[in-house]
Amino acid sequence: MTKAREPFLHSAIGREVRAFRTRHGMKVSDLAAATNLSIGMLSKVENGGISPSLTTLQAIANGLTMPITWLVSRFESESAAVFVKASSDVVRQPRTPLGSGWRRRTSC
Repeated sequence: MTKAREPFLHSAIGREVRAFRTRHGMKVSDLAAATNLSIGMLSKVENGGISPSLTTLQAIANGLTMPITWLVSRFESESAAVFVKASSDVVRQPRTPLGSGWRRRTSC
């Protein structure tokens, strides 16, 4: 099964925290006690309401006894490298939701 692509890193982190916590039978209050973070803070993280600091991420990972990298495993950043000869008829456009941002140059 292919993992779904998350549009924002903080949403992906929140989804992973909640999934891992619930899969292991932990309540938010259990995780709060294990991390010394407030229930409100953990709720904001799980709901994607904030972008947590690295210190917060490390505390959550430690509280869940998981590597911090697992928290970002569903996030996929799109990047591409394209070589285009200077004399070619391909030009770069701003990225759009429907395309890659590359098109053939049209005659003026």
